[in-house]
Amino acid sequence: VCALFAAAAPAPDREVVRVNGAPIRQSEVLDRLWKRYGPQTLEEMVSAIRRFHSKKIKVHGMFVLGGDDDNEKTVWDTFKFAVKEKIDTIQMSVLTPFPGTKVHAELQAQKRIFSRDWSLYDGQHVVFLPKLLSAKQLQLNVYRAYARFYSLRGFLSLLLKLHFRNAMFRLMGYRIVREWLERNRGMHWLPAAE
Repeated sequence: VCALFAAAAPAPDREVVRVNGAPIRQSEVLDRLWKRYGPQTLEEMVSAIRRFHSKKIKVHGMFVLGGDDDNEKTVWDTFKFAVKEKIDTIQMSVLTPFPGTKVHAELQAQKRIFSRDWSLYDGQHVVFLPKLLSAKQLQLNVYRAYARFYSLRGFLSLLLKLHFRNAMFRLMGYRIVREWLERNRGMHWLPAAE
């Protein structure tokens, strides 16, 4: 996706998204993007991020964690990448097995889905058993990475550098993370023992 926006960035008057009135299924859009831009290397992503920043374009990094190859180190490597590349805001979603998807079918067949509470299927609550760490470890590590990224210290650092917009984003992120913890303090949906 970085390549899509990077290709559009040099022409400020070009529309990145065009609404033409015709309904298009999301999978069709993603298939077209994948065919046109294909998988990106880490170097291509870093290059795109740096090009955005050189043009004063903010970058929102969106990461999905909890895949079968992910562990605690993956969460923290993702966090470190976001900090190193000065990504302005981040969204660290946990893999969510939405019904009707291949992920859901695979995890269901492996009996790894432990919650059917659809209010938890929001990308922020772990509802399945990951392979390389417990559901609680994944949940806590993602929360802690969020809390470190959206910390008061980060907010103050940006404020002192006179980066007011990013400072405000960090402060808003700090509030959102704190409110999430208050609502989910007991993490009642997670299995007691795995």
